[in-house]
Amino acid sequence: MSVKVAVVGCAHGELDAIYTRINTLPDDMRPELLIICGDFQALRSKADFTSISMPEKYKRLGDFHRYYEGTEVTPVLTIFIGGNHECGDLLAQLPHGGWVAPKIWYMGTNGVVWYKGLRIGGVSGIFKAFDFYKKRYETAPLDGKSVRSFYHTRFEDIFKMFLLRDLNMNCFITHDWPEGIAHYGDLDRLLRRKPFLKGDIEKGELGNPYYMVLLKRLMPNWWFSAHLHVKFEALVKHETKRKLSSDAREVKRVHTSNGNGIGLQAMNQDEIDLDLGDEQPKNEDEIDLELDQQPQNQDEIDLGLDDQLNDKEVVSEVADEDLETTTSEDKLYAKGFSQTNFLALSKPLPNHPFFQIVDVPVTNNHISSESDKLYYDNEFLQITHWFERFKKTQGYRSMQMDQLSKPSVLEQLSKEINNAGFKLKHDLTVWDNFEPTLANPAEQTSQFIKRFM
Repeated sequence: MSVKVAVVGCAHGELDAIYTRINTLPDDMRPELLIICGDFQALRSKADFTSISMPEKYKRLGDFHRYYEGTEVTPVLTIFIGGNHECGDLLAQLPHGGWVAPKIWYMGTNGVVWYKGLRIGGVSGIFKAFDFYKKRYETAPLDGKSVRSFYHTRFEDIFKMFLLRDLNMNCFITHDWPEGIAHYGDLDRLLRRKPFLKGDIEKGELGNPYYMVLLKRLMPNWWFSAHLHVKFEALVKHETKRKLSSDAREVKRVHTSNGNGIGLQAMNQDEIDLDLGDEQPKNEDEIDLELDQQPQNQDEIDLGLDDQLNDKEVVSEVADEDLETTTSEDKLYAKGFSQTNFLALSKPLPNHPFFQIVDVPVTNNHISSESDKLYYDNEFLQITHWFERFKKTQGYRSMQMDQLSKPSVLEQLSKEINNAGFKLKHDLTVWDNFEPTLANPAEQTSQFIKRFM
C-alpha cells in the first residue's frame, strides 16, 4: 500500500501553476497529498508585505489570497513548511502549525502529523549560525529585525525531533538541504547546473549542518527539500533493524516486501518526473535575500549541562551505535528505514523541475489510514508538552548539539518526558477551525494550547 504524494520545491506564491499541474493529471496519477517545501508566501493582502523579507521590487501578492478568501478551491490537501520568504505576521502566530486556508496546513516551526497512514515531520526556516541557539522571541506584528530572524531555524526545532524514539517517519520536510547531502547524489551534474555552489560544498557550508545529523538519527524513508532552485536526488543508506512499534494508544505494523522485517525502499522506478527541463543556467532573477551578518560572540554560549541530566559520558560524534538506546521500553519502537531517499526540487518557472509525484509506502497501521483527516502525532505532542516547561530550565539553556550524541542524555530526557504526566483529553484529529479573519491564527494556537498543553 502506498500514498501518491505530489512534491513541490519553492512555491513563491504560484499556487495557480501548481494546482493547474495537478488538475491536468489523469485520474490514476492524481495525488492524495501535496507537500510544498517552503517559500510558500501566504500573503493575504498587500498589508502583509511589511512582514515578508524581500526587496520591494520583488513583492507581489501572488495567488494565495484567493484560496484564503475562498474564491478559489484547493484541489488537494496541501501541507507546507516555512522557508525564508514567508508572510511572517501570519506564520509567527502558528508556531504549532495550523490552517492558513481551507485544506492548506502549515506545519509550524516544527511538527509531526499523520495523513493516510503516513507519518510526516518537518522543520521550517533556514540555518543561520548566529541565531541557532537563541530562543524564539518573534511575535506578530514583526518589526524590521524579526521579519528576518523569525525564519531562522533554532536549536529547539532539531532538539525536539531528536527526542523522537519511534522512527517510523515516512516523510521529512525542510527548506534547507542537509549539509553534505550533495555527496550522496550526482555531484557533477549538480555543479553543471549550479556551478556557483562549488565553493560552499567544498567548505561544507551548503545547507544546515545539523540536518544531516538529524537525518541519520531519524532515518526517514523520504526527505524533501527546496531553497536552491534545482532538482537533486540522493540516497543515504543506514544500518538498522526495524522492529514492531506499539504503545497503549496505537499499534503500528511494518509492512515489508522482503519478508525480513527490514522494509527496504529503493528509489521508486515508477516515480513520475513531469518536468522536461534539465540543464538550467543560473537564473539572474533569482534572489538571495540573506545579507551577511556577524555571528554572536561564541563565549556567550554555556557549553555545560545542568546536573539534572546526570551525564558522565565523553562527547562523541553521532554513530550508528549511538542510535540504539538502552532501555527495554525502546525495544517497542521502530528503528528507522534502511535508506533515506532525498529529493530537492526547484520553483514554478518554465522548464524548471519544480513538481514530482512520489509513491510513498505506508508502513503504519494508524487510524489516519481510513480517514481524510489530518492527525497530530501523539509522541510529538508528548515531547512538545514536556518541552514547554523544560526550555525554561538551565539544563536546556546550556545544551548544545554535541549533547544529543550521548545515548545516556537521550535516555534521561526520555525518562523525563515519560514522567511529565502528559495525557490526552481529546482525540488526535486536527480540527477544521480555519476562518479568514485576522484573529483566526492566534485563535487556532490558543485552541491547540488549551487542548494539549
